[in-house]
Parts: sequence; C-alpha cells; structure tokens
Amino acid sequence: SDSGGYLTWNPKEEIDVAGTRVYRSDAAAGGFKPLGEGVIKQNGLLVASYRPGSYYAVQAIDEFGNESAMSAPFRGP
Repeated sequence: SDSGGYLTWNPKEEIDVAGTRVYRSDAAAGGFKPLGEGVIKQNGLLVASYRPGSYYAVQAIDEFGNESAMSAPFRGP
C-alpha cells in the first residue's frame, strides 16, 4: 500500500520466545540487515520502508537473548 507493506509469519511454539527480529536484503544469498533495533512481540509488522522485490527473513529471540537460526528468505511481491 502507500503506507508500506505488512509482513506476517508463523509464531515459534516454544514458551520462552520473547519476540522476533525482521531482516531485509536485496539478495536471497545474504547481506541481511535488521529492520529496527528492538524485538517484535507480534507475528506481523508494518514496514513503512517496504521495497517490493527485496528479501525478508525472521529470527526468534528467547527470554535470555538467544537467537534462533534465521528463517529461509522470502521475497516480497
């Protein structure tokens, strides 16, 4: 939309998940940089700087700050 793109993902099922970080790259092979500084508590995010054709990935963060492996990249339409 004119205000950005809304990304959603399936939540992790572990009970100690504190939130998610969202990453973006111009290539599926790497170069992912986080969108924002914090951890997202919901399973979706409105990205005002959404760029069609970019690749996005998510990573779960637990209550102790441990990070899961990054998801497989997905490409925005």
